[in-house]
Amino acid sequence: MTTSQKKNILLIGGTGFIGRNIVEQLSSKHDISAPSLEELNLLDESAVERFFKSQKFDVVIHAANMGEYKASEEPNGISVKNIRMFFSLVRQLKPHQKMIFLGSGAEYDKRRDIASIKEDEFDKCIPIDNYGFAKYVCSKYIEKTNNIVNLRCFGVYGKYEQHTRFISSAIINALNNKPIVIRKNTYFDYLYVDDLVKIIDFFISNKNKHKFYNAASRISIDLITLSSLVKKIIGHKEEIIVEESGMGKEYTANTSRLSQETNIQLTSLEEGIGKLTEYYRNQH
Repeated sequence: MTTSQKKNILLIGGTGFIGRNIVEQLSSKHDISAPSLEELNLLDESAVERFFKSQKFDVVIHAANMGEYKASEEPNGISVKNIRMFFSLVRQLKPHQKMIFLGSGAEYDKRRDIASIKEDEFDKCIPIDNYGFAKYVCSKYIEKTNNIVNLRCFGVYGKYEQHTRFISSAIINALNNKPIVIRKNTYFDYLYVDDLVKIIDFFISNKNKHKFYNAASRISIDLITLSSLVKKIIGHKEEIIVEESGMGKEYTANTSRLSQETNIQLTSLEEGIGKLTEYYRNQH
């Protein structure tokens, strides 16, 4: 069922990588409120309760992740804070309100190869890393709800992302005639951020048939091949350096559930990398 009318949307994480793209691309279609941390402290459940009582929202998009940290590290209880943020929001949701939660492929536990994984393979094991475990806890709650859809994101890339992310780092190095450095080769699944925004917009206006969807591109690619593609697009002549031999853990998804339901035409890696390359060229 599709409802095409403009929605009142609360966007959490509007200043982040994905949030900025959501605001930029969907503000003309929907009324989006994206309060800053100073305007809405999600760790203060009383403040969140007051905020929801003073505002009317049809949809809540939870695109916020507090802190940037490696999976093996846990500075200042970041995962606990992210879980608290999630529950501060969901306890205020009314039955008629929908939440779109941006989860992660890390929920499947990155200790193992995550290879063309399907949504029903969730909870075969509990993630040991803090980030994956925080998302896992949220998913276990979502299983019991009827108004939250979880988009499990894998390798989302595009403008506004951190320069340390692999595709951006490779493009920037190539543009500056520096070698592209890979710590260890592995297979990834990269989704262009504009496509993720289209997927989010679909679930804003359409009733979801499932609670969980892998948000990925359907195409796996190893980092050496990806780096070679960047080199070809840019005309880069420097070498590709692989620091460790062998293959790392795979991180790819089966997206048949999402593709059958949304039928969104996804951006090819060639086109997405080309657009991101132009974005970085225009920054100078």
